[in-house]
Amino acid sequence: MEQYTRAELLVSSDSIWSVCDQSVHAFEKCKIEKGDEPEACIRYAIAVAGCTQKIMRELTQDCRKELDDAVFCIEENNMRSVNCNKEMTSLTNCFSTKSFDKFK
Repeated sequence: MEQYTRAELLVSSDSIWSVCDQSVHAFEKCKIEKGDEPEACIRYAIAVAGCTQKIMRELTQDCRKELDDAVFCIEENNMRSVNCNKEMTSLTNCFSTKSFDKFK
């Protein structure tokens, strides 16, 4: 399993949510219902991690420049995205154009 930085995951959150929202919601629901039993939600956690890995692979393959630009911006702004709207929008648009249809 590939490792991604916090910055890469932060700037990719819109793309991740656009595809993985059902997996994330199922995991959150399980955690709310069975919060004291960590093993009870492991299959949901694995689904979220797997979905996230697929999205990140697509972004690094199809949108590398946009991803790098957004990561640079967020790192230069102390991990805050406030001043990085242009870069993050460019990344989201790239994913929507080049990769999103692969997940329908």
